[in-house]
Amino acid sequence: MKHFKDFLIKLQTLDIKISQKKSNRDGILRELNYYDISHESPYLSNTFKNELKELRELALTDILNLPAEQILFQLQRLAELKEKFKKFWHKINYSIRPLGSENFTEYLFSLDLDGIFIVPSLSSQDQAIADDYFIDDLKDTIRTREKTLFEFEQSVLKVIPQNIDPEKLIISETVNREEAKPVFKEGVAQKFYDLIKDYFKSEDQPLLKNLLTSGLDASEPLIFKGQGNQLSDAFKQLFEANLIISCNKSELIDWILLHFKYIDKGLVRSYTEKYLQDIISSNTKSCQSPILDVRQKDGQFHVLPVKRNNRNYKT
Repeated sequence: MKHFKDFLIKLQTLDIKISQKKSNRDGILRELNYYDISHESPYLSNTFKNELKELRELALTDILNLPAEQILFQLQRLAELKEKFKKFWHKINYSIRPLGSENFTEYLFSLDLDGIFIVPSLSSQDQAIADDYFIDDLKDTIRTREKTLFEFEQSVLKVIPQNIDPEKLIISETVNREEAKPVFKEGVAQKFYDLIKDYFKSEDQPLLKNLLTSGLDASEPLIFKGQGNQLSDAFKQLFEANLIISCNKSELIDWILLHFKYIDKGLVRSYTEKYLQDIISSNTKSCQSPILDVRQKDGQFHVLPVKRNNRNYKT
């Protein structure tokens, strides 16, 4: 069972490092220490992805060689790890998240990672900075570990009915997990809807409202009548202000791909994953004509419209 144990340990071990990179802070270019977990991001490291896959397959070999009753017993052990993931996402969603790209160090400490996972000791004595890139990589690696655990469990469950009476199959919690989707903090969905509704056909506006306020999926993608990057930038601003919770950026991108299209030069276009990643998951493409502005005042974030002088997409 060595591989099974190694697999469980790997899923809950975060190899947070400190790396140096140049930063122009206070008008001075200098090298600063930054927390770094990019080497365990599935989008930045194929080595990490392949390591998880290999450990999963080796762990499957271990556990499937056991008697059926022992397989069932080992599956019960996964519940504790699932609870760790749930605790992490609760911390992510309900800790106060700052606005800005280099103000996340206190936010990182508030997550209490060493109380959930196996991590190096993190403290102000590190003299290191956590930025939004670190937080995004952290969420991506946790979501990948969670998905890998789910896939492992599903693979085991496909075999169990062949070896054990179904009446004896008692799993402590369901393994069917809904795909994460964006949830807006109280009052934000209605405000956001009011700001963007006129960028959609009048017949699509009730569907848009249901999608944003109630999470009810539309039967087909809704067509945004502005520039494609305007809508994606709006979602990015809301996410980075922690006004959208319960998903990470990758899941937000998947949700936008499913529910929205946009018009470009008179033609309806589908978003692509790379297009959205360039806007939402990085700063490689900035929106020059945003439709909203998220600002912080008195510790609260406010969603404000951006006035247009030359263009109007309203019907």
